[in-house]
Amino acid sequence: MNLPTRIKHDYSNKELEDKLHNFYNSAEWRYAREQAKRELTPMCPVCGSEHNLHVDHIKPIRYFFEERLNPSNLQILCGDCNLEKGSMLNWSLEWHIKNKTMLENERNYISLQVHRKEQIKNSLHANKGLEGWEQTELKSCYASYLSRCKGKNIQPISKYDLRCYIEENMWVRGDSPWRHSNLLKRHIKENYTNINRIDRGSK
Repeated sequence: MNLPTRIKHDYSNKELEDKLHNFYNSAEWRYAREQAKRELTPMCPVCGSEHNLHVDHIKPIRYFFEERLNPSNLQILCGDCNLEKGSMLNWSLEWHIKNKTMLENERNYISLQVHRKEQIKNSLHANKGLEGWEQTELKSCYASYLSRCKGKNIQPISKYDLRCYIEENMWVRGDSPWRHSNLLKRHIKENYTNINRIDRGSK
């Protein structure tokens, strides 16, 4: 049996992307999807789930567009198994069942990597604009805030969320408040370590 092949999609073909977008929003696809839901067993054949079921193309229409409405090319998969399958070529149900654990671990690893990249991005955004004053001031204030949260058994918010809070509640005319170091330091000392003033701290 040929092993499924993963292909890194090229999304630069705007004509193809528009064609796929238009198809998935068309009446003919809605009709074919409802027909498949009525005719196929409402259960994922890979994991047996009966929840969050999707109608999937066995042969990905990105590469086999002519098979988009072929009933024999449609199947029911749950959302998780559909993500694991992706747009594999030469995919088969037997191979997916046998390798489900591997595919699930791979999907979780990719999700973790995406989450870590988002955390790094948020961290960089939180420190952007702090060039004009010492970041040690921010660190000491944040440490004090964490200790106060711990003492009152309150889940602390992240540095990024705290930055958003300050930007939403502190207005400095003409520029970002993070570039006015003296005003910012005073604002942090008055509000940053006072958890009663931070509504998000109780979430």
